[in-house]
Parts: sequence; structure tokens; C-alpha cells
Amino acid sequence: MRIGKLVLMVCLVGSMLGACATKEETVDSLTIAIPEQPSSLVPTRLEEREARFVQAQLFETLILYRGDEFVPLLAEGLPVCDESGTKCVVSLKGGITFHDGTTFDSASVVYSLTHLIEAQSTDWTDSIKEVKALDATHVEISMNYPDGALFSKLANPMFAMIPADSDENAKLDEFPIGTGPYKFVSGGKNKTIKLTRYDNYHGEKALIGEVAIVKTEINDALTKLRDGEVQIVMDVPSDAEDELSSLEGIKWVKGDTSATAYLGIRMQSMTNAKLEKKEFRRALMASIDLDALTSALGSQKMDNLFGKGVFGDSPVELDFGSTSESWLGEDILLVTSVFPEGFKLGDDVKDALTKGGFTRITVRELSQSDLTTALVTENSFDLTVFVWEYALADGGDFLDAMMGVDATNPLRIRHPEIDSLLLSVDRSVDPAVRKDALMRIEEILVEEGVLLPLTKVVRHHALSTRLIDPSFSSDGSIRISTLAFRE
Repeated sequence: MRIGKLVLMVCLVGSMLGACATKEETVDSLTIAIPEQPSSLVPTRLEEREARFVQAQLFETLILYRGDEFVPLLAEGLPVCDESGTKCVVSLKGGITFHDGTTFDSASVVYSLTHLIEAQSTDWTDSIKEVKALDATHVEISMNYPDGALFSKLANPMFAMIPADSDENAKLDEFPIGTGPYKFVSGGKNKTIKLTRYDNYHGEKALIGEVAIVKTEINDALTKLRDGEVQIVMDVPSDAEDELSSLEGIKWVKGDTSATAYLGIRMQSMTNAKLEKKEFRRALMASIDLDALTSALGSQKMDNLFGKGVFGDSPVELDFGSTSESWLGEDILLVTSVFPEGFKLGDDVKDALTKGGFTRITVRELSQSDLTTALVTENSFDLTVFVWEYALADGGDFLDAMMGVDATNPLRIRHPEIDSLLLSVDRSVDPAVRKDALMRIEEILVEEGVLLPLTKVVRHHALSTRLIDPSFSSDGSIRISTLAFRE
């Protein structure tokens, strides 16, 4: 994709007419170009990454997962659970207000969590029995059973805090209200989203006062970046790096995410009986050179199934010997999610398998919703390449969703030991118990050849060199509240 040359050519021609003179940027205003318009700005209706990016400026959760540990955000400390693990008390920070001036208190927490449960937008609330206020700054969460992934869930953006009764009749769709560093001013479908700094923010206040977020086609966005009309372009195709880096005034940045791309090998394929053979599945896994794959994507190879090495080193063993020629003539249907432009992971996996001798591979690309429907309805295909974006903490929630007894997922392996281990993980909040169980599950899944972590997902952005070096959120987006213009 020759984006950079297009921008450069436009500016060279425009310079003859004075059209490409860089505009004077104000130090208190930031314009960001995004590839798609967010479908909703309400946490319970969290969907695509553009929505998550905007929501992250407006909303906050009780706790965060930062680095490799949980830290309190709106809570005074981490939830304290009793010995049974079925009652957890959260103490709240005082003096925090929402953007509309209302007080953040226990009523807000009760409403936010109950509203999420009633919305039925995630099954992660199934473990929560009741949420009640003990007083203005203490909330008790009663569980149907001990939930080892509770902290992960409370740190997820879907569990963000909103004012009590604020989403009656879907009012938050029109005017979202949170506790984040920026507050909503205006915007909506096909309109520029305008935010302003929340001066009563409880943490470190944003350095730039006004933010405009605009859906812009990529070539137009990069031209505007070169002209100074835009200061950040989110989600630039990875193959544009060399050309963009050569342009004066533009910096290429890469944000690691907590998401991991996986290869899933379907055991229930009705058209390829050989997928029932462990040797065949292992041959497919062994054909992929992960070092070459990650090098091509500018990403890093994962060493475990959880996206982060939270348990230390846990290398995935893939040395299964040479690929048996008896498998090479099989027709293989590889189904992938629709990946961002420039992140052609499905094609790269196909190429890797082809080099390994599997030459009869068909790739079909489906949207995430269509892929989910295909899985649930048991449409027949052999391999999937997919991204898990919400694998927080130790990864127990990921494995339960993909491999648990109740998972509506024909990819999952029917393995009694995995089922037993996942049950122990679900019911335990003891990190030691969870570690031992999850590491054993990883060994089984890799040995059986059913799930392979391919690479950590990265996001690429372009920004004006007038901005200081950015920091990144766990989804790889730029933290705009920490940005400032260079003096």
C-alpha cells in the first residue's frame, strides 16, 4: 500500500500552489483521525476498537490491570473477598464526581453493575448474584460461586462506572457521562466527536484541553497530518511504515496490545476426517515458523497461551519433527476474522502452511459476528485464525470462554482433565491454584495440537513530531490525556 508516496506527491504538487504549508497548531487543541465511526459510546454496548478508544477517554473502571498486576482506580483498594470467595467488598475513593457534577458513590457502582447484568451483553456477569451498597463508600458483591476471573472482569471496559439512572431510555447514547479525563461535548453518527478536558478530574489532568475525533479515509487523514490539520492518525496499515517515516514532521509509532492472535484447529470438521488425528493437527502447527511470521508482522512471538507471560516463562513446544507427507494432499479451509488493513495474518498463515507442504489451502475471511455465528451453528471449516482481545490477568477467562464445558464453541477439545482443571480455575481465587491448573491446560492443548498462540497484536499510528512521545493503553491505542505539544 503506497500511502506515503501518495501523501508526498500531494504535498509536492500542493507546495507549488501554497496548499501544503503546515498550519499553525494550537497547543490546546488536538485533532485525531480514526478509520471508522464508533457505533456506540456506552460501555455496556462496547464493540469495535474505535468505540473503545473514545470510551477510554470518558469512562473508568473500579480497578485496572496495568503491567502484570491489578491496581485500584475508582476503588480505594482491590476488592476484599471472604474465605468462601462468594462475598467481596469494594471500598471507593471519595471526592470523585462524574462529568455532570454528580457524586461517584456506592449507588453509582450498584447501578453500573446491575445495568450491565440487565443488559445481558456479556455472560461474564453470570457469577454475580447481587450488588448492594453497605454505605456511601462501600459496596458488597455477592457471588453465585467463587469467580477466579472477577478482578479481570471488574477491570474490563464493559464494567465502567456510570451515574445512577443515567442510561434510562438509552440516554447515554446521546450524551455519555463518566469520570474520565475528558468529557463529551458533542458528536454522533457521522459527526465529529468533540471532547473537552474535565478540570475536576480526580487524577492527573489532561494536558491538552480540546480534542476532536474525526472519521477520515486513510489517505486523506495522512495528507491532513502532513498539512497540520490532524495531529494523530490511528490504525495506519503496517506496510506504510517506511514511506511515512521518510516524511518530515511525521512520526510512526507502534502500540503493543493485550490481544493475542491464535490458530485454532477444529476437531469437529465434517469434511476433513483427518483433523481427528492428533498427528495431523500437530503437523499443521509445526509447519508454521513463528519467528518468520512475527518478523513479517513487526510483532513479537508469544511464549504462552495467555498473551502475556504473567507466570514467567512458559515456552510453547512445537518441535514435532518433520511434516509427514501423508497429510500434504489434504484440502484445508482456513477461516479468519477480518483483520485491519495491512495485518494480513490469515494470508501469512496460509503462506507458512504452504511452505510446509500444505498446498491446497483456501482462505475465507468473515466478519467477527459472522465468524461467531459460523462457530455456533457448526459450519464446517478446518482452521481459524482469530484474535482474543479481552484476555486479562492470567488468561483464565479466555480459556473458559474457548474451552469451558458451557462454551458454545465447536473448536473446544472434549478432554476430561481440561474440564476438571477449568472448573478448579473458575472456582478459585488462589493465584497458586490457578497457575498450576492453567499451565497444565496449556501443556495439554499444545500437545494435542488444538490451539497455537501466533503473535501479540500491535497497532500502528502516525502522529505529528510536535507531540511528545506517547504512552499506550492496553489495547494499543494512544493515551491522549498524557499528550502535550513540544515547546
